[in-house]
Parts: sequence; C-alpha cells; structure tokens
Amino acid sequence: MKPGPNAVDDTPSGQQRLDKWLWFARILRTRAAAAELARKGRVRVNGVRAASAARAIRAGDILTIQTRERVLVLKVEELGCRRESYSLARLLYNDLSQNAHCDSSDGASADLRGSNKGASKPADLANPRAAQRGRLRPSDPAPGDRS
Repeated sequence: MKPGPNAVDDTPSGQQRLDKWLWFARILRTRAAAAELARKGRVRVNGVRAASAARAIRAGDILTIQTRERVLVLKVEELGCRRESYSLARLLYNDLSQNAHCDSSDGASADLRGSNKGASKPADLANPRAAQRGRLRPSDPAPGDRS
C-alpha cells in the first residue's frame, strides 16, 4: 500500500506505541483515554491482550478494541505521525468490525464514537422536534398522540 499523508517512515523499526496510534487514528479523543483503555486490558493486538499503552504495533496488526458501546476490529494500515482530521486519520486503518456501517457517500465506515443520528430513542417520542428532524419511524406514534 502506498504511504498516505500520515505515514511514518522515520521510525527505524516501523513501530509505534499503541496509545499514540489510537489517538492519531481518532479512535479515542485523548491519548490518556487510549492509555487507560490499554491499561484496563480492553485492547488486543493480534489476539493477545495488550499489557500496557506502550505496546508496539506495526502496519498489518489486527486490533480488537472493546469500548462501552461496541467492539471494534481494526487492521492497522499505516502508522501516524500526528493527529490529523478524521478523514485523514481514517486512512490509518481498515474497519473489519461486523457492526461497521457503510456511509452512502463514500463507503467509509461510520463514525466510531457511537453516533446514532437518525435513530429512534424513547426520549424522541416525547420530543416534538424529533419528528421534524425525521428521527421517528413511520410506525412510531406521533408526539402527543395517545390513541
């Protein structure tokens, strides 16, 4: 694979710290949160639980990340050199998760932070603006309709 704009070629070993890569790839919002996730044992590298945030990863490694909302399975495509925009960070990995949703615009995976835009929630039924935003399913009762 041709190196992208985030590729790191200056590391002699072609390795990067796990917490740093998770932060560069925008899987988590802060590097401290990435380190905490690894410390709690919620990240596996090639099927082996990462013992620390300093665990070295390489391009081609498979990461299994357990968050509150879901389990992510990511293949590391490239190592990062800095934290970039989401669209550039998305080039660092390939989402292999079974629950990966395709975006109709470019086929990329949906946002990993658990965005449920357009999903009906019980709170939406009591919110008249939810119907205006199109967040209710046709089978849901209209707000204020008690029949």
